[in-house]
Amino acid sequence: MRIRRLIILLLLGFILGFVVWQIDRHGYFVKWENLPIPPSKPNKLIISREFDLYVEANENVIFLWDGREWSEGTVPEDINDGWQISIPCKHAWPEFSPFSKPPKYVISCVQDEGIYAEFFNKHVYSLDDHYQIWQWELLRHGFSDLLNLIKFLLLGGVLGFAGWLVLERRNAKEQVHK
Repeated sequence: MRIRRLIILLLLGFILGFVVWQIDRHGYFVKWENLPIPPSKPNKLIISREFDLYVEANENVIFLWDGREWSEGTVPEDINDGWQISIPCKHAWPEFSPFSKPPKYVISCVQDEGIYAEFFNKHVYSLDDHYQIWQWELLRHGFSDLLNLIKFLLLGGVLGFAGWLVLERRNAKEQVHK
């Protein structure tokens, strides 16, 4: 009976670890971040094939976000050459789940995905009604995904084993009091 209970609790722990790993790898724990405000009021968001964010501002001025600051620039000619997927946002999960704390009242939104042999990335940029630009980014690599799976399975196994120890201790105390 004790071994059967241990096996059941370990399996439940492993299943819990697997479920949490799936939630994590799909980006449910990734939070939206504010980008600094561009030098001019943004009107339209554009993503290039290198995952660069361009913003069309008042008077058709283009600004490029390089990951640190805004600079004036031009949109590349080959911006949509089929190298990646760049589409208007689907206001779906996980990026727009309540867990990710998405921006409210989105007026413009673009997303792109890059899928490679061992690497996946997804960028979502959103412009809200206060002209604040938000970023949500999910980066996954095959090896780190495997390490995270192992980590969450082990954590689930430890929780299952801890649950078994608690039940065993409670049963031992009941046996002493009888």
